[in-house]
Amino acid sequence: MVSDVSALKSEHGNFFAVDRRAWSLVCDLKSISAAAAYLILARGSQGDMRTTSWSVNAIEDRTNIPRLRAKDAIKALLEGKVIEQRRGGTKPQYYLLPPAEIENRRTPVESLTADERLVLEVIASHPDGIEVPTGSRKKDPWPFGSPRSIVERLIRKGLVRSIGGSWSKVAATRLPATPDEADWIWLPNSIVEGVGEETSPIERIRQSQSLAALRLFVDLYHVQSLATDGGVHWRQLQQSFHRKQIGQRADFVVWAFWIDSLKAWGGQPFVNAHMTGQTEEVERADGTKGHRDTGWPIFWGALEVLTSTGLVEFVPHLVDSDTQEGTVLHPLAYREGEPLEQNLTVSARDAALSMLNPEQQDWVLARADTVRVVPVRKHIKDVQLVGLARLRHRAKTTATADWFKRMPEWSALADRYLDLIAGIEGERPAA
Repeated sequence: MVSDVSALKSEHGNFFAVDRRAWSLVCDLKSISAAAAYLILARGSQGDMRTTSWSVNAIEDRTNIPRLRAKDAIKALLEGKVIEQRRGGTKPQYYLLPPAEIENRRTPVESLTADERLVLEVIASHPDGIEVPTGSRKKDPWPFGSPRSIVERLIRKGLVRSIGGSWSKVAATRLPATPDEADWIWLPNSIVEGVGEETSPIERIRQSQSLAALRLFVDLYHVQSLATDGGVHWRQLQQSFHRKQIGQRADFVVWAFWIDSLKAWGGQPFVNAHMTGQTEEVERADGTKGHRDTGWPIFWGALEVLTSTGLVEFVPHLVDSDTQEGTVLHPLAYREGEPLEQNLTVSARDAALSMLNPEQQDWVLARADTVRVVPVRKHIKDVQLVGLARLRHRAKTTATADWFKRMPEWSALADRYLDLIAGIEGERPAA
């Protein structure tokens, strides 16, 4: 895995990565300075994405954190056992620990013999528990001899518990730290370095003093899928739209859309990270009472920091249905998104207007700043407009390149909308 990461980083060179689970443990330290420092150390990492020679100077150069506080931030990372120092002196070197190693250092597991490890792995492979035999043979998964005596030692070490009384069934409490496959979050260098004279994204977020915003910012990079969805999937996080049929011509229905509200789905890791498990009573828009987790205002406040600083934008996309199985038809972005997406939207609007009578056109033009219109084949009855969250800074990865390859599709689709206009104009009688 490490060699693959090294090759990928060497080939493209404008991004770095942090392990998703390790990042979560960093955020658990409850220090935005430490979290920002961790990202800066990661930005300076070598090909393994873990070994870094960046230190206090790098933090000082890339944020407004003063030197003494930068030292405190690194100290917090060391004491929190998310990094270790491998070289001291004026040119220190640090290692960003894998999540299993972090957890093991925070709650040490006694060293195990080979037989103890084998028995623990057998038990752990049965989440609902497993019965321990009095003895075993070579063909059994247990080590040859007396597995129960080994299990007794594991129970004393707190790694196994009885769930059935006597020896009827036991289950593992947790495995000791072992090398595990990293779950990388790919991040563009520009979130640390900035672009041109701009203040870097992590410094802008740090200035807000919202650790929740910094955590959400990084977590969204993990779930964003540009090539497949054009951003974060709309059934995880979306800007919803009202819709109204305002016209019809031949095989097309003209739909109008305008902004409704923001929605997020509980159960997503980037949402759950902010939930508290405690509820509060709230009044709904219709006046009725309800309950929500007290973490929801934290989540929405974090998202507000990201949108107000321009780091996340919601780019409207037309989908054939607002469901998990729906697919993107095309973007419908006026001021958001990329130039070719905006050009496509203008062509779609003009095609829609060409299918409307003067009164319907006036209705649209009077709401030009808030309403988006588009003609859609009438068999696509569940068509909807949804705003997809998209991060403004992008790493030059293969996934990003695949997304950019779709831009000519939007240009070709814009031309097809123009062809619709030409066809309608050709049907109209000469003046």
